[in-house]
Amino acid sequence: MILVNSTLTMITGIGFVLLIPGPTNTLLLVSGLKNGVFKASPLIIAEVFGYIMAIGVWGVSLSTILKGVYWFPEIIKALCSFYIFYLATKVWSYGRTSYYEHKISFPQMVLASALNPKAILFVSLFIPKYSFNSINEFAFLIFLFIMIVIPIGFLWVSLGGIIRKQSSQNLLFIIYKVASVILMAFSCILFLSLLA
Repeated sequence: MILVNSTLTMITGIGFVLLIPGPTNTLLLVSGLKNGVFKASPLIIAEVFGYIMAIGVWGVSLSTILKGVYWFPEIIKALCSFYIFYLATKVWSYGRTSYYEHKISFPQMVLASALNPKAILFVSLFIPKYSFNSINEFAFLIFLFIMIVIPIGFLWVSLGGIIRKQSSQNLLFIIYKVASVILMAFSCILFLSLLA
């Protein structure tokens, strides 16, 4: 089983990283803002699915299959950056369209979470390598991860819901634009890191 010290380090590290505004958190906030907390909450489950897929793939890949393939993470970074840019353009359009158009879908959130660069950060920095050695270790890891992600995801959706209740249509328009610019910035930073 995962040692107590490793577990605390993992929980703390993953928790802090998930609290930092990023592509997935921005989408949760925007969805809470656009649709309210109740309608946006299923996207938290989509976030969990996406991250679990990414953690499983990265954990197994980095420890076995892709040990000597140094260029593979760079290709994944490029794909992540393009997808985040696509999401930024989608969020940008929210201010111009009808209130009920262009909702963030469950599959889009799964994909956004799976492509979120935070997943590789979790695997490479916080999750002990032996978590991928057995199904029991991996199941325990996933259980802990779910217990971290759900409350933090709900925090982001709730923040969007609070802003929604307190905001005028003009302020919502500005918030969508700012969220879009944040996503574009993440996309550009990720893409520029490929050139460094």
